[in-house]
Amino acid sequence: MRNRSDGVELSASDLAGHLGCRHLTALDLAAANGDLAPPIWYDPGLEALQERGQELEQLYLDHLRAQGLTISMPGPHEDGAALERTLAALHDGADVIYQATLAHGRWRGRADFLQRTDSASDLGPWSYEVVDAKLVRLTRAGTILQLCLYSEIIGGLQGLLPARMHVVTPADLRPVPFRVHDYLAFHRLMQRRLAAAVDVAAVGRETYPDPVAQCDFCRWWRRCDDRRRGDDHLCFVAGIARLQIDELRGRGIATLAALADMPLPLDPKPARGAEDTYARVREQARVQLAGRRRAAPSTSRWTSPRDRACAGCQSRPKATSSSISRATPMPAAAGWNTSWAAPPAVPQSPITTPAGRSTPAPSAPRSRPSSISPWRAGSAGPTSTSITSRPMSRRPSSA
Repeated sequence: MRNRSDGVELSASDLAGHLGCRHLTALDLAAANGDLAPPIWYDPGLEALQERGQELEQLYLDHLRAQGLTISMPGPHEDGAALERTLAALHDGADVIYQATLAHGRWRGRADFLQRTDSASDLGPWSYEVVDAKLVRLTRAGTILQLCLYSEIIGGLQGLLPARMHVVTPADLRPVPFRVHDYLAFHRLMQRRLAAAVDVAAVGRETYPDPVAQCDFCRWWRRCDDRRRGDDHLCFVAGIARLQIDELRGRGIATLAALADMPLPLDPKPARGAEDTYARVREQARVQLAGRRRAAPSTSRWTSPRDRACAGCQSRPKATSSSISRATPMPAAAGWNTSWAAPPAVPQSPITTPAGRSTPAPSAPRSRPSSISPWRAGSAGPTSTSITSRPMSRRPSSA
């Protein structure tokens, strides 16, 4: 994000960042206007990912060269003539343009690769589609927004909107295609929202740094975390969910201390989520607040009202084998046979060989007695001396 004389210049990174966090847009705009100093942010993991991304780009570039394709490199992105060199490469009809500088209106970006296709455009009997190299196996929404932005800029430069956009992954260096028109409406919606957010932030409307997934790799994380801690944000309650935070804010509870003093039961009942879950996070906030005031860890055993209501079930005497034997037998249902007998043996007939000789049928293999089987080998029914780790069937004995 840059502040120019004719307005704020936006990039694909700003578009993807706004998708993840609206407060990030306000902070970047303040830094572009000179109101905030950008933080010095060093992340070894992020640096390693950037190096691997450059290695993937170089690997795909070598793959294209091995196919005999002509490759054009417009040069440094910071140079003011980078866009003119990209336009010259587009008109020359190179097979691949690497690190192409793109700009249209307030939007600016740099595409990893522009690959030539046979569709005619204002450039001639050819046109270009965007190819981006990504380390991830699954394409994210931010990548789709980035590709859509580049495709729209290319469409304005060549007079034809590309039909597809592609993502290259380390798996096989084969571009994965995506239809531009499938995602163009979503992209334009996010463009309008980002432009509106920039205009709103310009008039001084404040946003709040609610915790989001973008915080894991954001350069402004320390500043936002300090503000949330100073405000005693509900996100510091262990185990609380975003849905519960929104519900509690609607009840005027916006801090951990206020949640710890929240009366129970809730009245009225919560519109979203079970009432027991709010009692649990309230108890968690009370324990954390007590530990904060004593400057020492604090613990507490909590049981939900449902568990306390069922506590009497655990004090009931367990059923034993003697109590089961003394129980009154259930009356047999009409038509049921309550007696048990071994199934009749299946008669075995001799086996006739192709030569006409008769041989006795093979006998069934003898099973080895098992210590965990409720039946003895060769027995016609259950026995009282069998040992099992599972409850036996309550069939009456043939004896």
